[in-house]
Amino acid sequence: MWIGLRSVRVVSLVSAVSFSSAAALAVEFPTLNLNYNQQIYVAPLVGGPAAAWTSAGNMLTRNGSQIYEYSLTQNVTINGTNLHGTIATHSPPGLSGGGYAMTNAPDGLIYVNTGGGLQSVNPANWSQPAVNLGGFPGGGFSINALANGKIVYSNTANPSTVYLYDPIFATHTPIYTMPGTVNVDDIETGPGNIIALAGQTGPQITILNQSGTVLNTFSTPPTSYPDGLAFGSGTGPLGNSLYSNNNDGSITRFDFPNPGYMGTPTVTYIAKGAGTNNVNGPGAYGDLAAVGPDCAFYVYNGPNGGANFSALAGTRWDDGTLTMDGSITRIAMIDPLTGQEACGFYSQLEPEPASLGTLVFGAALLRRSRRA
Repeated sequence: MWIGLRSVRVVSLVSAVSFSSAAALAVEFPTLNLNYNQQIYVAPLVGGPAAAWTSAGNMLTRNGSQIYEYSLTQNVTINGTNLHGTIATHSPPGLSGGGYAMTNAPDGLIYVNTGGGLQSVNPANWSQPAVNLGGFPGGGFSINALANGKIVYSNTANPSTVYLYDPIFATHTPIYTMPGTVNVDDIETGPGNIIALAGQTGPQITILNQSGTVLNTFSTPPTSYPDGLAFGSGTGPLGNSLYSNNNDGSITRFDFPNPGYMGTPTVTYIAKGAGTNNVNGPGAYGDLAAVGPDCAFYVYNGPNGGANFSALAGTRWDDGTLTMDGSITRIAMIDPLTGQEACGFYSQLEPEPASLGTLVFGAALLRRSRRA
């Protein structure tokens, strides 16, 4: 059930650039900006790096035609790391086995980008068959929902073409084609139905409106190929920012000088990783990401053979163990005045007001609410 827009207060944050050391606790990102905290949420990850959520706030990931559901609470410990273990495996009839990406949408459905086009599944009834929605074959990576209910996704071509699916009229409209041979890995949506595209060939990031008009495009640091993206909350000192989970195992924040994500951004590394082969980069391969109902940034890290300056490692567990396992780490923004978490990443999935004081590590019961 969707409820009306509830405004989220974002506490003013200092723009600290110093990093905290994790000598005592060897988590996925050994260096982390003091305005954020981290927790390895799910590991070892089976299947793809994309995430969605149930109406109760349980994380979902996809492994082909199966969707895994995870506990709201930490219910398993591996290598000194308290984790949210699998509590259910769902197999909607007809769900395609190809691809990874999926997204929550305002109509309550989960939309999936597959090699055969779009599909939707109903998380309120996992036995209901997946619905084939047509469209253009995707690589299983790029998909997200706008606040107005439309779905934005891209195909596998080089260059990639971005499409807008309208669930009401069942139309697939091309709105933008990347220049040259740039392909899109991740798509993120933000305040005002803004769209951000992670261009893997550049590396570059492009920001569009829902009509496909380019609002901004810029190159990223040459060794930090952008992948999973997240917008700032839309309000507060860092509201006009964009975040990227990068292939080299780092997370960057792009702060724009002008409203609406305009102008040349200032780049700040908020997290840096560590791996077994620092010649190839500082950390495990950063891939897709999502923002949860707790306004936290959930980022994937895993092995990918040193591709795009990544290290040859997957997960750095809390006891210091390095393995080739994939994992999802929860990154949350911290109010420097209180030391408590603040809602700093834009999400269409918002918590119940009564749960605001108990968001740490997803322990609260969460419900989605739609932004107008």
